[in-house]
Amino acid sequence: MWGELKNIYIFMKDGLFPIFCVSCKKEGTFLCEDCEKKIIVNPKWQKKSKDISGVYTLYSYKEECIKTLVELFKYKHIEELHFLFHKLLLSHLVHKKELFLHYYYIVPVPLHKRRYNERGFNQAEYFAKSIAVALNKEYFPLLERKKYTKQQVKMERKKRLHNLENAFVFNREFDTIQGKNILLVDDVYTTGATIEECAKVLKDAGANIVGGITFARG
Repeated sequence: MWGELKNIYIFMKDGLFPIFCVSCKKEGTFLCEDCEKKIIVNPKWQKKSKDISGVYTLYSYKEECIKTLVELFKYKHIEELHFLFHKLLLSHLVHKKELFLHYYYIVPVPLHKRRYNERGFNQAEYFAKSIAVALNKEYFPLLERKKYTKQQVKMERKKRLHNLENAFVFNREFDTIQGKNILLVDDVYTTGATIEECAKVLKDAGANIVGGITFARG
């Protein structure tokens, strides 16, 4: 019964609200096979800091289809895009496991509950779960976001750091992470302020090494 209802829902949704490839506008998918093959995976390590050993970024935000897909996911709240991101992440990271062998937990950058309710999901959680699968690591939401902050899209690094001050706390429901190596996950690396603030909290909670990985870089 549920299977039939689900098929009817999908048929009605696709008929009333058809989707198109963000690159070539071909109907039926957010990214067609031909355009997916044209995407350039250009991984780069971003700078180290006091609390983070480096951030591995996969795609450039300057690639228009990557930017469009992330913005549809993050700001238009099109949750079903997580299937596509999962595919893109796995296709690259399953061949890069050796870069992340020393990490113990995969941890998403958290959303404040208010922002989570506005969006309906945390995009970083989807990325983190996919990365945990690709790298065969454990996924744990070790952080909470206690402070509701302004959107940071147009903020420079100094303002972002001030905006994020004391925004994150360690989730004490989990056991100690003393001496553990943690890999933080977010959607886009811009100035590094968010992921660095999260790394600071994890280091203060006892983490040994904290690294990061993001789907794209701005």
